Amino acid sequence: ATFQNTKSDPRANYEHVIKHEWGTRTNEGGLLHKGTVGDWKHHLTVEQNERFDRIFQRKMKDFPLKFIWDIMRKRISAKESCRKSTN
Repeated sequence: ATFQNTKSDPRANYEHVIKHEWGTRTNEGGLLHKGTVGDWKHHLTVEQNERFDRIFQRKMKDFPLKFIWDIMRKRISAKESCRKSTN
């Protein structure tokens, strides 16, 4: 599946979530984006992002995997792992 195909597939493009659950800041663009780090800042307000974080944490609290959302945190975590393995 190409990005363009996925973007136009209503089963994969959940624009209604932003419009009906969060409200949109602008009328342009949809929910499905190319995945650039930090791009959420162009599509969501800080308040919308904080609301998403609260909902996500509540719904995923029992999920066994932990996600790294911040690329800098990932780099720091990787460096710490390297230090531990060399000691």
